[in-house]
Amino acid sequence: MSTLDATYVPLSAGLSNYGIGPEATKLGAMLADALSPLSRQNPIEPAIHDLYTLRQESEADEGASLTAEMLEIGKRFLLAWPKTLPAPELALDHDGEVTFDWSASHRRVFSVSLRSDGRVSYAGRLSARRTVHGTEAFDDSVPEQIVEAVKQLYA
Repeated sequence: MSTLDATYVPLSAGLSNYGIGPEATKLGAMLADALSPLSRQNPIEPAIHDLYTLRQESEADEGASLTAEMLEIGKRFLLAWPKTLPAPELALDHDGEVTFDWSASHRRVFSVSLRSDGRVSYAGRLSARRTVHGTEAFDDSVPEQIVEAVKQLYA
């Protein structure tokens, strides 16, 4: 198993827009055009940023804490997520597990809970007559049952 760097630096880190004048405006537009295809290639980047925000918020709270181990496995889950599917919303359970939530409508939802040992529990209502639930192992690839459920959710 590979280990990912625990620090996350967004693509736009270190870039500022403090220039003044037409040259600065033109350079800013050129930079945005250059970075635009890169951000479209990785729609999961905002979710990874949200994961780090959860870590910071959990350190400030006295409730559940997002451990470094859980942060890494959560990031690995997001990096393994198919780029053609919508990114999830993230939350931290009271027991320290990270939850990934998708919502196509108020009646069509799907949720995944990831534990630090790689156990993945999922449940969802994909339509008025179809619900799914189960437990799988995450081994650096998202279980096919989860991918298929999210595809059906948005079908």
